[in-house]
Formats: sequence, C-alpha cells, structure tokens
Amino acid sequence: MLFASANIMAQQLDVNTAKALAKKHAREIGLTQVDLLNSRVSDAYFDKASGATLVYLQQTYKGIDVFNAIQTLAFKNDKLVASPESVLHRWMRSQIQKKQRPLSLQETL
Repeated sequence: MLFASANIMAQQLDVNTAKALAKKHAREIGLTQVDLLNSRVSDAYFDKASGATLVYLQQTYKGIDVFNAIQTLAFKNDKLVASPESVLHRWMRSQIQKKQRPLSLQETL
C-alpha cells in the first residue's frame, strides 16, 4: 500500500527531458560539456507534492558508472532550485580561494 501511494505522488520523467534540463542549467550546476558527455540520467521524476522535478545525474567514465558519483538536481518552474553546486561547491571554492601562505618543509613533517 505504501508503494502505491508513492506512485501517486511521483511521475516518471523522460530521460531526454531530464538530460535537457541538466544541459540547460549546466553552468549554474557547475557542469562542463565534457561533464555532460560523461554522465547519464539514472532516474528522474516529477514530484506532485512539491511541484519539483528531480533529476539524478550519474557520472560515468567510458560508459561505466563512477561509484558514489550522483548529483541530485531539483527544478521548479524550469528553474534550478537545488544542486550540490549551490552549497557544497561554492563553500569548497571559497576555501580554496582563501589566501594562505605555503607551508615550509619543516611544517609538513
């Protein structure tokens, strides 16, 4: 019964439509053309409860899935509303860009 109710709240989305959404918003997500070529949509659906389209983008290498390399993307009204780039990557970039003096050889040992 629980499984049936989940199907009522979500509707599968065509893979080509999902890939087109990722491609359209690639810059916002932080994906390059090469990233898009080396990925596949592992799942995509429209969630009726939230009104969001969820796309699971799986990174691949030579057509083989990369373990634990899935980005969950959420779109609403054809706009990107959530992605890993929106939080984690921006924070990581800000940490990398902070100016720090190089460590001396003695400090690294």
